[in-house]
Amino acid sequence: MKPSESTRRRRLWGQFFVGLVYFSLLAAIVSEITEHPYVFVWFGLLAAVAICAGLALTWATLWALRDDGRLGQFGIGSLLFLTVFAAMFFGLVRWLDDAIERTAPTLHDQGLQFSVVAVGVLLMLLMSIPYAIGLTESVIWLAVWVLRHPMVRRLFGRQ
Repeated sequence: MKPSESTRRRRLWGQFFVGLVYFSLLAAIVSEITEHPYVFVWFGLLAAVAICAGLALTWATLWALRDDGRLGQFGIGSLLFLTVFAAMFFGLVRWLDDAIERTAPTLHDQGLQFSVVAVGVLLMLLMSIPYAIGLTESVIWLAVWVLRHPMVRRLFGRQ
């Protein structure tokens, strides 16, 4: 049985607001740890989610359209996308590690502290995936709805 339009729209709005609340709480935690203003951390976190979602969608689209490789072959494009994700991950870990070190030095062994922060960030990222997917899906469908709206279509000269 196909869900009605209002049920789908309600689900998308729910995903949107749940994603915003989750990332707002995450931004509050990071803001408290790093002692940076909440608004900057919130906008930075949402920008990072948007960039990662865009990169992941681009990567998945390019992978699905690929017809020049064998099954299971790892392309150079995939390696470049993985490098970007790894750079973002280690940049976030380094930033949090430096912020924690400045506010309250905890461990004498810097390698151990970096590893603890890296594991914490990895767990945070893994828990954020469902919320990021829901937020991204709702934003994409919101954009589709806005572009299909008659007023917007008249604005761009399309009937």
